[in-house]
Amino acid sequence: MKFRRGALLLASVAAFALPLRAQDPGTFEIELLGKYSRFSSQMPWSQNNQTGFGGLIGYFVLPNLAIELTGTKTTGGASERQYEQAGQVTYFFGLWGDLRMQVGAGYVFGNNGFYNTAGPPERRTSDVGGRGLLGVSWQFDEHWGLRADGSYAFVPSPQARFGVKSGSTDKFASAEVGLVYRTGGSRDADGDGVSDKNDKCPDTPAGVKVDDAGCPIDTDKDGVADYLDKCPDTPAGVRVDASGCPVDSDRDGVPDYLDKCPNTPTSAKVDATGCAIDTDKDGVPDYLDKCPNTPAGVKVDAAGCPIDTDKDGVPDYLDKCPNTVPGTKVDANGCSIDSDSDGVADTDDKCPNTPRGVTVYKTGDKAGCPVDTDGDGVPDYLDKCANTPSGSKVDANGCIVLFEAGKKSLTLQGVTFVTAKADLLPESSTALDRVAESLAANPDVKIAVEGYTDNRGGAVTNRKLSQARADAVRNYLISKGVPADNVTAKGFGSAKPVASNTAEAGRAQNRRVELRRTN
Repeated sequence: MKFRRGALLLASVAAFALPLRAQDPGTFEIELLGKYSRFSSQMPWSQNNQTGFGGLIGYFVLPNLAIELTGTKTTGGASERQYEQAGQVTYFFGLWGDLRMQVGAGYVFGNNGFYNTAGPPERRTSDVGGRGLLGVSWQFDEHWGLRADGSYAFVPSPQARFGVKSGSTDKFASAEVGLVYRTGGSRDADGDGVSDKNDKCPDTPAGVKVDDAGCPIDTDKDGVADYLDKCPDTPAGVRVDASGCPVDSDRDGVPDYLDKCPNTPTSAKVDATGCAIDTDKDGVPDYLDKCPNTPAGVKVDAAGCPIDTDKDGVPDYLDKCPNTVPGTKVDANGCSIDSDSDGVADTDDKCPNTPRGVTVYKTGDKAGCPVDTDGDGVPDYLDKCANTPSGSKVDANGCIVLFEAGKKSLTLQGVTFVTAKADLLPESSTALDRVAESLAANPDVKIAVEGYTDNRGGAVTNRKLSQARADAVRNYLISKGVPADNVTAKGFGSAKPVASNTAEAGRAQNRRVELRRTN
């Protein structure tokens, strides 16, 4: 479990490590170091906390990889000491600038512990074991630096002495800090192939082509190295920006050295010389032209649109009615629109959707509206009762409403008969004609004509007279176009009086004809 956690930690660090400033292959690294060790509790002596010293020599076979040998001596008391010799392969990761991290693995090929050095020497010799290290190092300059490592070693089968059980594992951890000297080879910190002592550009990014002085190549001599230059073929002497491209001050896509109109707004489309395009050749460039397709030769305003003197939306070159009153709706020819063809222009038409052929008022506050001769609110072309008396309540057909909402009957006013007879007097036609018009215009209405008399005369005589008068009214209505099936008649004599029969005024009210709606 500890091994897997350690491997995961090393993998994470390596994944985020920065590129290392390279050390030339062939370089030697020599270290003088101090050491502190802590040993396994199986050791019978008091070596758990030992200090000592030693050395390390390494050789770089690759820019980041070295083979190293180390030897150290530690003591834990007057009668105790321990020697360790090891070989390892160490890989270096860049952390920041000259700060690096190293990871190594190798063998402990000499691990000797001595006990009771004050008397007869007793010795415990361990067999070959494994060793791993993790540390950081800092290089001051080309030769000198500091290094700190933490190591962990184990010997799986140490020789059985001093009570240590055969087959047990000998383990110990150490911390080492030392001064490092490097020599041989030539350091190339930025890895560009030019040694640091000859490199005039020592921090060139990895992979960039450089000249003999170690500086990035600038082929077109514009001051921007090729690896940063997005315009590598800029003509000599042309001013460029940070990306190596010719400066384009007005950002119109034409560099200043070619731009004949250097202050063009950024929104303007330009030609190859950097001047704003005027597609329709009206003298107004496209970026200002709100009417970019004006025909050749047409006079335009500052916005590039054809002039419209009367402001009716139709330019002068198309306007057949050039002096239209402002605000008037016009057609494509610039002439006033009369959508319903009633002879009144839409701008004056109070009823702009009048059906074709309908007679309308030509002037006034009803201009363009259908004529309503009887003033009942229903225009003549819809009015089935054209001469309704002023003030009469009419329906959608312009006819008098016989039965108002919630009422089923009404008494006919103005309908009179010859005394004691069923003959209608001439003045009765005015009221009956209105009734006939309304019933004819509303064929879904069915009625009963009911006749009544006063109480003078016998009951049988009065009943016959009221029936005859009801039949007379029915026949008159039928003669005026009311469907016969929609009208019935019945006489009730002196029944159902509406007033007292003791006076003539009351008797006159009782002599009446009523209409009752039956559906």
